[in-house]
Amino acid sequence: MCSAPRGAPDYADAMFNLALLLQRKSFSPPRSADLGNPNLPDAAKCGTAAVKPNARRFAANVRPIIDEIIAAGATSHNAIAA
Repeated sequence: MCSAPRGAPDYADAMFNLALLLQRKSFSPPRSADLGNPNLPDAAKCGTAAVKPNARRFAANVRPIIDEIIAAGATSHNAIAA
């Protein structure tokens, strides 16, 4: 037979404690809580700054390939992509 470790609360105690928490007014979240990032413009700047180096590196790697395709005679975007 398996028993709970010594000093561990049983199921009834856990449910009683949960009922007490739910009855407290301080347990419920504030109804007017602002969700999301209040500093969205600053977060956007940080995100852009983080992505730009990888985008520039990718463009530097791809540009010679695109130039070769154009030199071979492709003129439209669809021809370059194919």
